[in-house]
Amino acid sequence: MKKLCLTLIALFVVCQAAFAAAPDPTKPPVKIGLLAALTGGGAIWGEHHQKAAVIAIQEINESGGIDGRRAELVVYDTKGRAEDAVNGLRRLAEVDKVIGVAGTNMSGLQLAMLAVSERAKVPIMALSATNPAVTVDPKTGKLHPYSFRICFTDPYVAESIADFAINDMKKKTAICFSDVGSDYSEGMTQFFEEQYKKLGGTIKGRFGYRENDVDFRAQVTNAKATGAEIAFLPGNYKELALIMKQCHEM
Repeated sequence: MKKLCLTLIALFVVCQAAFAAAPDPTKPPVKIGLLAALTGGGAIWGEHHQKAAVIAIQEINESGGIDGRRAELVVYDTKGRAEDAVNGLRRLAEVDKVIGVAGTNMSGLQLAMLAVSERAKVPIMALSATNPAVTVDPKTGKLHPYSFRICFTDPYVAESIADFAINDMKKKTAICFSDVGSDYSEGMTQFFEEQYKKLGGTIKGRFGYRENDVDFRAQVTNAKATGAEIAFLPGNYKELALIMKQCHEM
């Protein structure tokens, strides 16, 4: 019976797609923007983001489009840099006239675009911008009306990790490696430290670095000297891989 039900559901979906009216080619397309880091440190995220968006646009058009109009994706590369993200959003809003923007996958970039999105009244749906300030002004507590996310937030993740470290791993001393200047890394570090200490743990040091650094031996040496039982590393792929590699070597 279960297989029969699944088969019927699959047939229904196929039939719906087959009989959906095609978008009217005489009508102008509905443009949707995409801001992804296709080059730079976050390129692996950006490439996945773009591929998923292309599939989504294809499925929308195969299902009849948006109000009978073809959906069209307009893509700009943020290069993982705030200035490129802001310029890309300006172009999407002022030149391409998009109805909304998918992006970005970095908190710092999303925060940099808030003023432009609100001025242009173009909503941005962040992929993995986890900093709470992306959706709520930390000074006033008011919501940003055009900035959204589809993911969890820094406090949720950092506090969960602190809870796991204390209650499951039974590790009561920790150090943190933090990417100086990264809204994501510094926010995660702050929330982790606060929750870790609240649960009875001791933070024995915080060691800073910057994006594109490759030698972390000084930080690792100082971290090791603290005698901490665990290290908390919120950051991006390249730097974290090098930090962990050098920790193992030392």
